[in-house]
Amino acid sequence: MKILIITNSYPPEIRSTSHLMYELAQNLTEKEHLVTVLTSFPGYNLADGVAPEDIQEIMDENGVTVLRARTMPLKKVGYLKRGLAELMLPWNLYKLLKQTGNTIFDAVWVFSPPLPLALLGAWIKRKSEAPLLLNAQDIFPQNGIDLGIISNPAVIAWYEFMERLAYRVSDLILVHSEKNRDFLVKEKCQNGSKVMVQYNWVDAQPFVNVGRTGKFRSKFGLNNQTVVLFAGVMGPSQGLDAVIRMAEVFREDPSLVFLLVGDGTQRAGLEAEVKRKQLKNVTFGPFVSRDDYPYLVKDSDIGLTSLSAEVKTPVVPGKIQGYMAAGLPILGILNKESDGHQLIRMAGAGISVTAGDDESAVNALSKLKSDPNLRQTMGESGHRYALTELDRSRCVDNILSVIDSCRN
Repeated sequence: MKILIITNSYPPEIRSTSHLMYELAQNLTEKEHLVTVLTSFPGYNLADGVAPEDIQEIMDENGVTVLRARTMPLKKVGYLKRGLAELMLPWNLYKLLKQTGNTIFDAVWVFSPPLPLALLGAWIKRKSEAPLLLNAQDIFPQNGIDLGIISNPAVIAWYEFMERLAYRVSDLILVHSEKNRDFLVKEKCQNGSKVMVQYNWVDAQPFVNVGRTGKFRSKFGLNNQTVVLFAGVMGPSQGLDAVIRMAEVFREDPSLVFLLVGDGTQRAGLEAEVKRKQLKNVTFGPFVSRDDYPYLVKDSDIGLTSLSAEVKTPVVPGKIQGYMAAGLPILGILNKESDGHQLIRMAGAGISVTAGDDESAVNALSKLKSDPNLRQTMGESGHRYALTELDRSRCVDNILSVIDSCRN
């Protein structure tokens, strides 16, 4: 099949979701499909050794044709500018795709948010008479409403109209947990037959032959401390203020350190809070490359994932699967609605508590810190689950079989 993947982020920009798309594109190519990725130029956080001038509009990357359009900035801008950029994004991508003369595909796979990408997918679907798969990584605009990012009634109405349209034109809506499916069916009045649950896959192979090297411990001066790692986007959804409160509780424990690696709109505020409270047990670092990520995780002892209590959708943070693939025990501080609680418990991969319950979070961390054998058992259990239930090739085959049924 000729398959088009539409997304606003794709390596060499560093994002956990872009790794998901990268793994998808590579796996489809390995299965002898012809894959084109339509995306934007990476705006920041380029992988090590990659310069902006190295990136072209049209490139062949390991057998995948990658088309990158120049767009308005989508990251590190205000919400108004970002909203305008997302509205313009489909037009920018459409112009580039049309220039190539390659607008006919057998299947179209759109990652959302941003929602407007589904409109471009609908145009290509109509032109190609191909099935359209919408992979909903977040339920938008609901998550923006819950966090107070979107409050204007007119803006909410516009995005909800776009959301209804996106769901209507899609042949298959892919969500990453059961509660996300229930939310779409019950709250968004979607036909259950077109909403498919598939936990986000993970490629565990990069972690298999990687051991602790001490590279990142040396880089950040961590020595023999127990390292609690958060690696990812630091935005409003993550609720990382809870982590700062937890660090304050452990401020007199020199054997424990919180390593926050990544970037986002909340990072500057978090750093200012750490400085104001004079916390010596919190260290910040930039995003690391895809190749370095396994070594960062292996140099850590506990994988931390968090979501704000204000989030009301059942979102599952993608870093859970990454930690499991690496065999890293997980401490989850998640909104009560998140299906991440269920995933961590099903896999026996760690301990999860409800966001806002600081006492339970502290107790859970104390338990993990004090018991290396428990950490090892949970890490191994999560790794086994990732290898069997979240195998990339198996998950992609499941989805391809459904796409085939849509084409027939």
